[in-house]
Amino acid sequence: MSGTGKLISALIVLLIILAVILFIGRNVELRNASNTVRLQETTEPDEFTNTETPSQPMPKQLIDIEILPGIENARVTLETTKGNIVIVLNGTDAPKTASNFARLAQEGFYDGTRFHRVIAGFMIQGGDPLSKNSFGPDNAWGTGGPEYRFADELSLNAKNLTGTISMANAGKDTNGSQFFINVADNTFLDGYDETGTLKNCGSIGSNGYPVSCHSVFGTIVEGLDIVQMISGSSTGEFDMLTDEVIIERATGEFL
Repeated sequence: MSGTGKLISALIVLLIILAVILFIGRNVELRNASNTVRLQETTEPDEFTNTETPSQPMPKQLIDIEILPGIENARVTLETTKGNIVIVLNGTDAPKTASNFARLAQEGFYDGTRFHRVIAGFMIQGGDPLSKNSFGPDNAWGTGGPEYRFADELSLNAKNLTGTISMANAGKDTNGSQFFINVADNTFLDGYDETGTLKNCGSIGSNGYPVSCHSVFGTIVEGLDIVQMISGSSTGEFDMLTDEVIIERATGEFL
């Protein structure tokens, strides 16, 4: 082969390598964005959900959550059909979000609900009262919640790391009852970016997807193996578990 031929071959190889690197980088970016949207798709419908949402309900009233006494030293136990998951609430960085979760647990709101969406390597999601009944066109799991919404509660100290519990939402300040447990470090869901700057939550980012901000309000201290087992379970349409996992009872405890 002539010197010119060798040079052309080398250039072709170099271009192929560069194309592969760009392809891998783009896939990682799209995976994070896709996970964000898939998490939002399962929450109460608004302009950020997909067009398959069955209905567009009237916006719920934005309320101010009352902080429960002793929330700084509180925990909630989710007694599931696969075992117990014990959560220590972060009543310091997210006292209102933690209080909302503890109050709903004490009232029996979560009893009988399912983990209605599971994405392996990402999170398991629950807290929808509609999941107490069979899924169907008139009972779309992932669209339910209490008759109110409340504001995001974001902190530099509370990050979406493996084993933390965070609020699912349908955009800025749309929190209700749905939550998810991180099974990976999903810090791209934090309210603050890597520089410590508060993100413009709810706006459309440069990638064309909404900027996600999810309030972290606790950490799993017992039963993370149960969470990981659920995360690795088989799923079908809409990321629903083929072998359902039910929260039989949720209890709150103030230490």
